[in-house]
Amino acid sequence: MKRFPLSKTEYGMYLEQVSKENTAYNLPLKIELGSEVDIDRLCGAIKTAVNAHPCLKSAFAADKNGETYKYLRDCDVDVEIIEADDLDLYSLVKPFDLQNDILFRFYIIKSSSGNTLFFDIHHIVFDG
Repeated sequence: MKRFPLSKTEYGMYLEQVSKENTAYNLPLKIELGSEVDIDRLCGAIKTAVNAHPCLKSAFAADKNGETYKYLRDCDVDVEIIEADDLDLYSLVKPFDLQNDILFRFYIIKSSSGNTLFFDIHHIVFDG
């Protein structure tokens, strides 16, 4: 496994988040798609996009000396499909465990009014 040092920004986020369960660094995004979207193609496009940007699959750890580092994990990109008409999308925003979780979550919500893409991704991998 190849280790990479954390930038100062990543290190700050890591220290602030590693011992707390909060959503301060979550970046949720909702995109209304309508009912004409091909869900299978959308799922494939999401997987292709994430696989094209391996930094999104970063994982964070500390070694036995307490030195923090990041590495790229091999993980599947899951897209959860939810059928619901009155789902509170922000109930899907949950804290990320920086040492154990995949740091993104994708959902497609199918409802009678159309489809919605909702994703939540940790700031440490998306904007840092």
